[in-house]
Amino acid sequence: MEKKAIILVGHGSSMPYNKEVVSTLANKLSNSSKWDVVSYSFMNMSTPSIKDAINNVCEDPRVTSIVMAPVFIAAGVHIKEDVPEILGLSEGEKTKDMEVNGKVRKFFYSEPFGADDRLADIINDRAIETVEKCM
Repeated sequence: MEKKAIILVGHGSSMPYNKEVVSTLANKLSNSSKWDVVSYSFMNMSTPSIKDAINNVCEDPRVTSIVMAPVFIAAGVHIKEDVPEILGLSEGEKTKDMEVNGKVRKFFYSEPFGADDRLADIINDRAIETVEKCM
């Protein structure tokens, strides 16, 4: 049986809370999504690295497709240049077959969150919560 995987890609930070947020999001996806394998990775300062996460996920030979999902609001240098370079993607390329651990896997590179209406709702909720807590 073939498996589909998703690897969240966070920025990374020297502050542990950053890793906790990304790993908690991965756990929530794992518990409530259609992905067979859910993992997370970081650009820098936190572990696992993107390459390490890919290698870990690909230890299972049944994993045939992997979505690299940035946990970023907007596309900056990391999203447009650094992550694609790590994945061996050309400019604008969003999918690629790559050999990992002796097997060819299909990689997909998704977009950052962007100005999604769901994020606007979260921002609104957090602002209201803050005002209510401070009253």
